Amino acid sequence: MFLDISSRQIKNLHIYGTMFIDELSTDRFKKDDEWNFLSYKAGFRLSNFPVKNLSFTTEFTYTYPLTFQHYVPTTTFESSRFNLGHYMKDNSREWYLAFDYKPMRAMNIGLFFTDAIRGPDYTELGTNRVGNPPLSSVEWHNTSVGMKASYQVINDLYTWVAASYSDISGDSRWSPGYFYGYKTTINGGVMVGF
Repeated sequence: MFLDISSRQIKNLHIYGTMFIDELSTDRFKKDDEWNFLSYKAGFRLSNFPVKNLSFTTEFTYTYPLTFQHYVPTTTFESSRFNLGHYMKDNSREWYLAFDYKPMRAMNIGLFFTDAIRGPDYTELGTNRVGNPPLSSVEWHNTSVGMKASYQVINDLYTWVAASYSDISGDSRWSPGYFYGYKTTINGGVMVGF
């Protein structure tokens, strides 16, 4: 079950939230050692206040253990073994902050910060479905800060360049090995028709 809320009732402010519920039991609300299987994202974007063409975005995402995955393969939230939930999958938390500025009509410059962690993986076959504590330990951690600039050359033709500085540590299943530790990454590209 999904629940999406988006509100633009306050001038210059967009407030939004999304919740995915895989399994919900009211009995678990009263228990300290059992949790429901859900994932949620909440955030807001403040635009053109106090400076025109400047926006600030913040988002928080939290996913409880075994929300998108299950030891019974037919009940896992995926297609062709690709997770359809959040990119960090189960038992994770992410903070995202960004400032975006449009100095001219076709150009966007943005600064961003991400702090993401993953807890233990409880997806092994036969693992107990309830009672797995969320984020009981940090198994993977990514802290990144960066900048991205894009420019619309002509209709449906964009070019962009980005640079980020990150510190990734923990379980090697969640990031390629060459990204671990303190790294600076520079990339760019061209998009046509998007």
